[in-house]
Amino acid sequence: MVQRLSRRTVIAGWGVRTKPPRNFSERTIRRYTENVAEFAKYFHKSPDQLGPEHVRTFLLYLLNERKLAWATIQGARSALKFLYLRTLKQTWLPRTARDQEGLGSATEPELR
Repeated sequence: MVQRLSRRTVIAGWGVRTKPPRNFSERTIRRYTENVAEFAKYFHKSPDQLGPEHVRTFLLYLLNERKLAWATIQGARSALKFLYLRTLKQTWLPRTARDQEGLGSATEPELR
């Protein structure tokens, strides 16, 4: 059974423990919430049960199947990075010299 995530639970970075950061606009909070909810819905699991390979798969799905703009994908990546680092206190995608965007060893031109 898929765990239902409330808006309060999904909001990246503050959850039910603290207030949202002051430097985040309402629009940013809304977009981060939507991105994290879409990520969870894509895998039918709570984000805390997913790892770096799931993030990579999801970002590639946004790029290759949904054909979203690179800036939109970067927004989703930022939301997920904030979720994993700040909320879940987990590690983020490993970075290499070729991996400037956190998508494994592929770069933007290679992903297209």
